[in-house]
Amino acid sequence: MTPEYWQRIEWLFESALAMPAEARELWLLETCAGDQALRLRVTAMLNGGVASGTLEHAVEEGHSMARSLLESGSPQAGVTRFGSWLVTGVLGKGGMGTVYEAVRDDGSYTQAVALKVMQSGLPGGDMAIRRFRQERNILAALDHPDIARLVDGGEAPVPWLAIEKVVGTPLGTCAVGETLESRLRLFLRVCGAVQYAHSRLVVHRDLKPANILVTRDGVPKLLDFGIAGLLPGKQWTDPGTSLTRTGMMPMTPEYASPEQLQGEPIGVASDVYSLGAVLYNLLTGQPPHRQEGMTAREMEAAVTTTMPSRPSDVASGEIRAKLRGDLDNIVLLALRKEPDRRYGSADALAADIRRHLEGLPVTARAATFSYLASRFVRRHAWGVAAVCAVVISLGAGLGVAARQARIAGERFREVRQLANRFLFEFDDSVRNLPGATRSRELVVRTAQDYLGRLSRDAPGDIALTGELAAAYARLGEIQGYAGAASLGRNADALISYRRSEQLWSEVKSARPRDVTALRSLASVQMNIGLIFIRDEHLDEAGRYYTTSADSWKAALSVAPDDPETIRQAITGWLAIGDYRQSVDDGGGALDAYQQALDFSRRPVDKAAEAKRRNAEAITLSRLGLHYSGLNQPDKARAYHEESLAMRLENLKLTPLVPATRRSVATGYENLGSVFDSTQTLSLGDPAAAEINYRRALDLKHEAAAADPNDNDSRAGGILDAMRLCETLAVVRPADAIPYCREATSATTEGSTAALKEYAALAEIGMARAYLALHRPADAQAAAESALRRLNALPAGANLVGIKLNRVRALNALGSALLAGAQPAKARDTWRAALGVNLGETGEMSYRDLELIIDISGRVAAIDPQGRCGYLKRAVQAQASMRAQNFPVGPPVVVPASCDSK
Repeated sequence: MTPEYWQRIEWLFESALAMPAEARELWLLETCAGDQALRLRVTAMLNGGVASGTLEHAVEEGHSMARSLLESGSPQAGVTRFGSWLVTGVLGKGGMGTVYEAVRDDGSYTQAVALKVMQSGLPGGDMAIRRFRQERNILAALDHPDIARLVDGGEAPVPWLAIEKVVGTPLGTCAVGETLESRLRLFLRVCGAVQYAHSRLVVHRDLKPANILVTRDGVPKLLDFGIAGLLPGKQWTDPGTSLTRTGMMPMTPEYASPEQLQGEPIGVASDVYSLGAVLYNLLTGQPPHRQEGMTAREMEAAVTTTMPSRPSDVASGEIRAKLRGDLDNIVLLALRKEPDRRYGSADALAADIRRHLEGLPVTARAATFSYLASRFVRRHAWGVAAVCAVVISLGAGLGVAARQARIAGERFREVRQLANRFLFEFDDSVRNLPGATRSRELVVRTAQDYLGRLSRDAPGDIALTGELAAAYARLGEIQGYAGAASLGRNADALISYRRSEQLWSEVKSARPRDVTALRSLASVQMNIGLIFIRDEHLDEAGRYYTTSADSWKAALSVAPDDPETIRQAITGWLAIGDYRQSVDDGGGALDAYQQALDFSRRPVDKAAEAKRRNAEAITLSRLGLHYSGLNQPDKARAYHEESLAMRLENLKLTPLVPATRRSVATGYENLGSVFDSTQTLSLGDPAAAEINYRRALDLKHEAAAADPNDNDSRAGGILDAMRLCETLAVVRPADAIPYCREATSATTEGSTAALKEYAALAEIGMARAYLALHRPADAQAAAESALRRLNALPAGANLVGIKLNRVRALNALGSALLAGAQPAKARDTWRAALGVNLGETGEMSYRDLELIIDISGRVAAIDPQGRCGYLKRAVQAQASMRAQNFPVGPPVVVPASCDSK
């Protein structure tokens, strides 16, 4: 293939890619008239059809291009000056140009640079020139000590750029003889440079040891942004250059990501993969997939389908043992085939390496208790040994009169220090690891026991009382906190929280301006109120929320600008808003949510930004739910979309943290309910709802699988399955049934009232699905079961739309009876549905009124005697819908003959 033909393909591909998809085919037919092979090649590239052969084809074309360039000789023959720079030698040739050694020659000062000059006659024409200029623009925007700096650039006689000359050896070569720690410290600097580029919306796309030179001073320098891409939101030239699509771009197969080899769009995750491959080489001396003897197609197959061997199985010498475990897992996680299952950023990869270097548990390793404990012991070997000796001596002295003397002084402090390390440092380090819930409970209980014994031995020690109060609060969180992984034991959590409240109150009495005591007391009171709400004891919940609000105000009066006090106050106002919402105080709820939003938008330092963004995301969700309850789906959607975007940003920073993934799942759930919901007015888009509910359910399934003790994620999965059941019941009834069954089978006699209601709603959805599938007997059984579940719920249970859902169940049952040729029973069932007191017509929700209109029409059709009355009731409901600005369907017509009745 000639360079001219390649240029033609490149121009056609880039031009077609910028067009709307529906216009491409006709344009190619006209433009490629007479050359069907050319048209088919470009069409295949556009459709991704060359993906399976991309690497092989790229190698073939690369050989052709290389021969053409070498045969043409130096394109700048006789040219020795570019701007102020005098060429003194050739450093090398690359795909887009030649790199010369040059010195400044204008008399101002002396400096040596690497001068990259664009090759004339390069296939690709204008597109190649734009890419060369893009590299120059990218380098001009990057100012980082570990990225080779742009010095100068120009256009004559051809485009060129001058980069600081780096004298060094490729990463990997320089590591020979270096310690493992020094290699990892060096790699951390490389990650920092890549993260910096990503923060400027630049993806390198060709990370490899040869493009990372290490100077004699041990400073890494990232080079060659020749094929770098721009992430969405960054554009310096024309739209074509902002694409992160690989197409036929050059690459290094051993370090390219699977998606890059397959010609798919690539982004940050591709650079993360390449960093993993670079780290593999740095630790083992070879790339993850060796190229010797492999064809291009075999190499592509290896990279895209086969996980490499563990670094510890490949490395030689003493380093092998040091790679086993954490480092094996870190490298292999970065090299996952699926982009969304790798580290979410270069920073996240670097953070795990730092944790390994510091002896902390890493997110790439399963959180078994033995592993977590071994990490802790490794970090505190001397302290643990000393405390073990203390504990043994304590045990030997139990019941002896001299016990108080033996535990005094230094030994007493050591035991207390170890207990607090277990309680705070150790638990904080593992709380975000999947599967750690049961282990956390064991650790916290142990720490609490030690602190309890110490407090009995040192009465009046206020600091120790605060430590013990924090231990009980942490234990309550693990036992039954709704906002994180917990064991779902509300009764146990309530006992722990109340003990914590008592102890914090003692600290507050002794130290009235202790901000830690004030905000901790407020937080515990809020959590107690939350448990009462979950157990449907609204009066008790209201009392605790009122007390909690007073404690927040006291804390803020002492420390009005403290970030942690503000963050926790946001959580408190959200809880207060939820409570007011549950008792139908919509105005009070909105005030509380707005107060939380105002606090969440206060500026914070960089370290607290993720927490601030998470608080704002949660607050925006609450506002979205509030407006959904007011039947304003457009307003609710805006809040939920903004909230989900923030949650996804946090997920990029901490992709493996369970709490972050649960937060994203909640965002998807909330957005899905705006598109389709049986409880409130929605946008009526079941397809969009299905997408969001599926994403939420997948995340909940992953969380539950990673941590079998995480009952909150399991409960969330029931909710998402129920919503998928309801959404698909009419549009794709056969697909709905499995989700309906998942939601109903997961509940037990001991499940909460909310979960039991979810199961009932799933059975209503199942009844609707069976009706659509013309299975009236199955629909009747499902509706009857739903009614039994709803009628068995405790009286006064604080459940959303409980009366509405009973009417929905009766409506489904009536429809099943009519479809099963039982019109009299159907009529009586619908009459019973209309007899449920949903409130005054003028105050009913959209879904309430919608049901009344639907059921009234159904009864009128089969009950001639009561027909007029039912039609008039439907007309009245439609009038109420218009008065509340709800969407109204076709007007119900009351025959003139009904006027006299």
